[in-house]
Amino acid sequence: MRLIISVIGGINVDIKGFSKNIIMKNSNPGNIKFSCGGVARNIAENLGRLNIPVKLFGIVGNDFFGNYVIKETKKYGVNTNFIETIKNKQTGIYLSIVDNKDMLVSISDMNSIDHLNKEYIDKNEKNIFNSKYIILDTNLNEEILKYIVYKNIHYKRTLILNTVSIQKAKKIYNIKNNIQYIITNLYEFNSFFNKDIKNIEELKEIKNYDSLCDIIITLGENGIFDLKNKKHYKSLKANIKDANGAGDAFLSGFVYGLYNNKSIDESILFGQCTSVITLESENSVSEILSKDVLDNKFYREVVK
Repeated sequence: MRLIISVIGGINVDIKGFSKNIIMKNSNPGNIKFSCGGVARNIAENLGRLNIPVKLFGIVGNDFFGNYVIKETKKYGVNTNFIETIKNKQTGIYLSIVDNKDMLVSISDMNSIDHLNKEYIDKNEKNIFNSKYIILDTNLNEEILKYIVYKNIHYKRTLILNTVSIQKAKKIYNIKNNIQYIITNLYEFNSFFNKDIKNIEELKEIKNYDSLCDIIITLGENGIFDLKNKKHYKSLKANIKDANGAGDAFLSGFVYGLYNNKSIDESILFGQCTSVITLESENSVSEILSKDVLDNKFYREVVK
């Protein structure tokens, strides 16, 4: 039996508006589209597309979007049996405006995730922890993040966390040393680490970092920095169409590497390759992502 990965966190619908040279306080011509979204859900779909057994845990409302998200996510081999549907509650919605290939602003309505509480974790405990890796995102309430970390003292599973946003990253301040891998960007890192780091040189100067946690910091066009190993990785070239989902994709590719017993260096490159594939799509999860596509991209980068 193949080992399974559990993913717990945000499930929602993405509504994206695309326009060029947006004029504020004005109606701008463009295109609007909606698709499945949510950090945890995106990661689960990415892993499913990469042929990794994955279970998704989260909350949706009893509405059109909730039914749509479950139906679409199942198509990629994700086990959605543990997603709970809540009556009289709206499925989470993430609204973003994209200007010249980058996100201008976004609004996240994730109130439904309040129903992902201790009772939900207790009810699904065996299924959550019967996994090789457990992936969390900070859409989860701080109390629930702490509760899962506490439960893991017994199970000793590898925890991997995506910090999601500057505000939400602050939730992990007291538990960061109990998580094996944290995937974050520089702004989110500063938020939960109480730092004001501005560049790679300042990251290299951080002293006395002896935590068991490996913090991997995404730096956009400046690449990746592995804090524990004090190692910088240059960025890969990408023809960017939309940056939404790129961080989720990086984490997914990184986990794909770990799952297949690759080194940290190789796993980070798998993460970068997955991120580039996603950056070159208008969707938060690339429609062309597959195990073969990722492996081919990885080996092309290796032999450059």
